[in-house]
Amino acid sequence: MRHEVYRVAYDEASAELSEILSKFDQLRLRKERIEKLVEALKPLMATSEVQQRTAAPIERPAIQRTALYAEGRR
Repeated sequence: MRHEVYRVAYDEASAELSEILSKFDQLRLRKERIEKLVEALKPLMATSEVQQRTAAPIERPAIQRTALYAEGRR
């Protein structure tokens, strides 16, 4: 009787471990893909940062300036 209980517990644990290993492999592959994507995007991000630093400040539209001016006068 005991051997059967242990065998069932072992089989359940083994099945759970197999499922965990499968999910781990899926996550590892996903991590590798994301790391490759990050590496591929680094040059684009660097270019974007340089452009943002060198770009002239964006001027607010006249409507926003007028609204801000009107709020300050109240």
